Amino acid sequence: MVNKVFQKNAWFFEIKEGIPYYAIANKLGVHKNTLRNWIEREMAPEMKTKVLHAISEIKEELANVQ
Repeated sequence: MVNKVFQKNAWFFEIKEGIPYYAIANKLGVHKNTLRNWIEREMAPEMKTKVLHAISEIKEELANVQ
C-alpha cells in the first residue's frame, strides 16, 4: 500500500521493485532526500522520464551482473 503522500507517483513504487532510493538518486546525480521530495509531488513529465530511465538502467546493470 502506498502512503497517501506518494499516491500521485504510485507508478514509482511499482517500477522500482526494491531498488534502494540511494541507487536511483545516485544514477540521477542527486541526494536520496531530493528524490524522495520529488515523489511527494506529482512529477513533471520530463522528470518522470529521467527517473524511469535511471531505474531501467539500474535494472539492466543488475541483470548483467546476475
